[in-house]
Amino acid sequence: MAWWKFWFAGPTNHHELARKEYNSKRYQKAEPHLQILLRKDPNDEWAKDVLSRLYMNTNQHDKAIPLLRNLAESGPDKVIYLHRLSRSLLAANRIHESISILKTMIYDSEIDDEGWELLQHCLKKEYDKEQIDTFWKELALENVSSPHIDIEIIRIDLQASELTAAAHRIQ
Repeated sequence: MAWWKFWFAGPTNHHELARKEYNSKRYQKAEPHLQILLRKDPNDEWAKDVLSRLYMNTNQHDKAIPLLRNLAESGPDKVIYLHRLSRSLLAANRIHESISILKTMIYDSEIDDEGWELLQHCLKKEYDKEQIDTFWKELALENVSSPHIDIEIIRIDLQASELTAAAHRIQ
């Protein structure tokens, strides 16, 4: 008669099982539960968020990108998702797209310290030194205000022996 308790166990709680398996880093077991949740409700932000992080953690960035694009469309966590999206694009070797998103975040004053580091990494991977310097100069010419941009322009001025320009910017 022991089989009866399994027969009448009720519906599976995919949310709790996904959380339990994900938190235990058993990603292979968590993924099917997250997929089921998304089939039931394609707008389930929690499932999309956890599944995107699962894909990032398992180096499946190409699968994470569409989820992150969707999550980054709006909402209070938009900036968090844009940073994650940029990181996944870099990992998927879609560097130009990552730079584009980060540049937009600069214009919108949404980029954080992690984003600036990510941008530095992307620029070094995508461009040569001259192109990187041009990137920073263009941002400075567009009157985008940021200490990160100022530091890069000071570096460029010092390397070009433009000491007066560097001193002026420092002041």
